[in-house]
Amino acid sequence: MRDSGEHSLVMTYRAKNGFGALTGGQAVETYSNATCTAQIVSVD
Repeated sequence: MRDSGEHSLVMTYRAKNGFGALTGGQAVETYSNATCTAQIVSVD
């Protein structure tokens, strides 16, 4: 947690694609306590 009340959230995931193979990725976002909103930073 930062002094500004913002948090970084990281989610790692795996899913099957249309060919049945497993693929993976990661999504990163920031969350603000003051506004109760999340903003996506990146999706790989």
